[in-house]
Amino acid sequence: MVSEAQVRQLPVAVLAPNVKKIARGQRVRLSGGGFGPRKSVNLYVASDPIYLGSGVADENGVVTVEGVIPDGLDAGEHSLVLIDPETGVGFRQDVSLDAADSSSDLPTTGADSTPMMALGALFVLAGGGLALVAKRRRFI
Repeated sequence: MVSEAQVRQLPVAVLAPNVKKIARGQRVRLSGGGFGPRKSVNLYVASDPIYLGSGVADENGVVTVEGVIPDGLDAGEHSLVLIDPETGVGFRQDVSLDAADSSSDLPTTGADSTPMMALGALFVLAGGGLALVAKRRRFI
């Protein structure tokens, strides 16, 4: 397991792709180089380091690792970390998780009903206006 102190000492790098924001439940796939050939590399999301996955570097020291951002991750600033657990060689990419971007316990259903409500209100007003006109015509 990697510690928060280790994460802060890692050089900041732009890992591929250059992710700036993350969301709960999002699948992330990061690539980075500079590792030893055929070395195991772990992916973490850190402030409280949470293991997301691992991969093995190719003969050029390049690795791609996938993982899923956990549902219980708090909103705020975090780092995505690729690190060789044996040597401590690694890189971090700072990211943020906005509360508004987070998944909810309940699914989003239905459609935006605002246009239909506005149309309904227009019909009610038009009907009320016609009723007033009809009432006036009766008394004339």
